[in-house]
Amino acid sequence: MRSVVNYGYWVRATVPRRQLYEILKRYHLIANIRPFQRCLRCNGQLEPVNKSLVLERLQPLTKKYYDEFRICQSCGQIYWKGSHFQRMQKFIEQIIQEYPPFSDDLTMP
Repeated sequence: MRSVVNYGYWVRATVPRRQLYEILKRYHLIANIRPFQRCLRCNGQLEPVNKSLVLERLQPLTKKYYDEFRICQSCGQIYWKGSHFQRMQKFIEQIIQEYPPFSDDLTMP
C-alpha cells in the first residue's frame, strides 16, 4: 500500500494540537500563518465587504451588533468577528508563541 504514495507525510502525533505543530514544522509553515484570509468552506479568498451589501443575509442580532464583514470571493460565505473570533485569535497566538520559528531540532514540546 505504501508504495502507491509518491509524496506524503504520516502524522505521528495523536493529539490535535501536536498534529498541527508537526505539520507546521514539517512544511516550515509557521512564518506563513495568515489567519482569517481564507474561507473555511471552500478556501477562497476573503475580502472586506460593506455591511449594506450583505445586510439582507444577516441575522437580526448580527445586523445590530456587528459592522465589519468579509465575504468569500468564491462561494459568497460571509464572516464577521463574532464570539468565536476571539477564541480563534487566541488559539493562533498561542501556537505562534509556543512554537517559535523552527530549528533543525526535531523534538516537539
